[in-house]
Amino acid sequence: MSRDAWTYWYLRKEHAVDECMPKLERAFRDNQVSRMLDLGCGTGRHTIYFAERGFDVYGFDLSPHAIQRATERLKNRKLIAHLTVWDMSKRFPYESEFFDAVIAIRVIHHASTKVIKHVVSEVSRITRKEGYFYVQAPTLERNIRHQKSGPKIKLIEPGTHVPLEGPEKGVPHHGFTRLELLELLGSFSFETLDVYERDEHFNLLAVKRR
Repeated sequence: MSRDAWTYWYLRKEHAVDECMPKLERAFRDNQVSRMLDLGCGTGRHTIYFAERGFDVYGFDLSPHAIQRATERLKNRKLIAHLTVWDMSKRFPYESEFFDAVIAIRVIHHASTKVIKHVVSEVSRITRKEGYFYVQAPTLERNIRHQKSGPKIKLIEPGTHVPLEGPEKGVPHHGFTRLELLELLGSFSFETLDVYERDEHFNLLAVKRR
């Protein structure tokens, strides 16, 4: 993703903690979650949320500028988190079964289906058995609507397009069907938040069962 695209979104979302975080925090506490990964952490809105509440938080993001900003924000609050610049299309820089939970909020869809499958495989690898994966991802219907009403696009595969103009020029966008998302998470089953739609995004809390 281009620097302009990251800057555009991170500045808009920097202080907007997702409304599901208190419920997710309770689920994590009830199930002894301590060490967690904020995948695509941006400037740290959810990294900070969980670090403030005593969780051992790790995070990575493709953007050096976002990681720098997140580090500054943590320092200003006298909080500690373990952040790194990383590309989710690569093998994640963590040992197997290292985390109790992984969160990926509106991030894994910015890739081809091949990369998305890799990301889920890596999440499964680094999450302990009975650990959690919380993900928000857009519906296919939302993707199609934006294709029709947004900037010019190029379809690169079924369900995935790339804008040819605007602040997200060159950034892949994939939209999921419910069945596709459930099949993608084959090594997980679904718990408290389950699968529902909010703001044209699936909202899902899954548990690693094998």
